Amino acid sequence: MHKVQSAIARSKSIDHQLDEDREKKQKEVQLLVLGGASSGKSTFIKQLRIHHGDGFPVDERSKHTGDIYENVSDALNLVLDHVKKFEGQCNLKENEVFARSFQEMFPRWRHRYITKVCPSPVGAGVAMLEAEIVAVPCGMTQNECGPAPDYVRLREYCAQILALWRDVAVRNSLLRKHEFEPALVPAEEYFLEHLTRLLTPVYIPTLMDVLYIRKPTLGVQEHTFVSDGLSYRVIDVAGQMNQRKKWIHFFDDVTAVFFFVSLSGYCETLEEDAMLNSLDDSLASFTEVIHNSFLVKTDFILFLNKRDLFEKRIKSVPLNACFQDYKGNSVSEALTFIKDQFTRRQPKDKTVYTHVSCAIDTELMRCIIRDVMNIIVEINLRKANMPL
Repeated sequence: MHKVQSAIARSKSIDHQLDEDREKKQKEVQLLVLGGASSGKSTFIKQLRIHHGDGFPVDERSKHTGDIYENVSDALNLVLDHVKKFEGQCNLKENEVFARSFQEMFPRWRHRYITKVCPSPVGAGVAMLEAEIVAVPCGMTQNECGPAPDYVRLREYCAQILALWRDVAVRNSLLRKHEFEPALVPAEEYFLEHLTRLLTPVYIPTLMDVLYIRKPTLGVQEHTFVSDGLSYRVIDVAGQMNQRKKWIHFFDDVTAVFFFVSLSGYCETLEEDAMLNSLDDSLASFTEVIHNSFLVKTDFILFLNKRDLFEKRIKSVPLNACFQDYKGNSVSEALTFIKDQFTRRQPKDKTVYTHVSCAIDTELMRCIIRDVMNIIVEINLRKANMPL
């Protein structure tokens, strides 16, 4: 009799544990965010924080001042390099003197990322990535440079920078920004347009400023938030080519994969390989990931991002300049064509939800994130009802 009671008790305990595991599984969501460098993954994570996190309070936004000033410094350096190329030197002698001084104090840095896989802690479920940054001023080796500048010091030179910005030679060079090599990226253009506001002594970054920061993801970053009773774990993995082989370490227990593509990449090449078209690279990496055996039962959400840039560029660079088989004439036809390039590469039995997005557009992303969250809830419920 005692053995029977013990067996019943053990059975109830097991049933109780299974119920707890099932309930826990229903409330935990793991999302993996993948895509090439500069495709908008980090900006999307910021939008998640705006709509489902703390919304970036003032003290948190203030911590990003240095990153913004680094973007400003890089942009100014690029402009000054082209002043030398197009105009020879600044129009006013005092501006030319400061320009040389500025580039010595705040050189444009080239960032290289070194990543290595480290053993997973027991029970961690995924291998963690450690990474370090190597930042070297352009034209120098790592051994020839000292520590990176304190970019917040740009405020000390507010008057000189604004005078330089108004110099005739600088303005003339900016009229030829379409000839810049490398090109000014949208974030750099945005910060240059707001120089006066950014350099004031009481400057505090706005939400839009934070969204525009251009800073490549280093290694892997994990973000968590709770929404409607579900606990979300969002893993953002660096998209540089030399880091993608590490993606596989995060494929376990994934509820869904968010894959980001830069639409404007149809006429861009990779920073790591100037011979490789950015959109072609996205198609290749998407194909490889979606056919991975570890993700056979994992749903994908495809973000065709940077629609705003795409719509601007396609007016001057037609899509058939890069895809000769494209025969359309409108933005909508071009978007459909690109979407089809990805659709034809997915397995026939794989579900892929596609969104055309602009990650810096807060209102648009509010709607997209709402729809995506509904999709994730449905996916999670479906998976939670599978046998443990």
